[in-house]
Amino acid sequence: EPSWLHEDRKVLARLHRRTVGLLPSCGGAAVSRILFGVTRAYRAGLPANELFDAAQGPATDSISQYEPEELANTVWAFASAGRTAPALFEGAAQAATQRIGEFEPPWLARVGWAFAEVRHPARALFAAIADAALRRLRDFGGVDLSALAWAFAEANAQHVELATAIDEVLRAGIRGCDEAQVRAFGDWCDD
Repeated sequence: EPSWLHEDRKVLARLHRRTVGLLPSCGGAAVSRILFGVTRAYRAGLPANELFDAAQGPATDSISQYEPEELANTVWAFASAGRTAPALFEGAAQAATQRIGEFEPPWLARVGWAFAEVRHPARALFAAIADAALRRLRDFGGVDLSALAWAFAEANAQHVELATAIDEVLRAGIRGCDEAQVRAFGDWCDD
């Protein structure tokens, strides 16, 4: 656990309580940013369950109005914290599927990863992600391609055309991609 967590526990506790109290009045961008930041602190050992509990209702109620990056960051934060939130994920799946053309490659990967991580079934969403990813595959960095491939494998979302295209891109070489990522993707293709 980082030393700053020990040194600033009282300040962080006050900030945490204040944030929980304000969440219901926050808009999508604010909720998304708060959850994204809190998830990083949560991973470092700061308890965040109360905050996720407070954010779940407002996020679920307004997820259809979130910008694509906000939606991606919100479902990523919930999944990273191990929070399944079925109603939130269902609303996010519908909203993302309808607006998938507005999603940048990292957001596509993040959404796919989040849904696979919490094992929320979303066939239509994965089909839409695959179609959008195929149109912009060369815009993906290696980490995002790896996350996308993992998400499709983990969700058992078979998409032969996407798998073949990712395999070709990875084998040809892409920025930020290493040999281990190529091997991991090859394992998915072989399944």
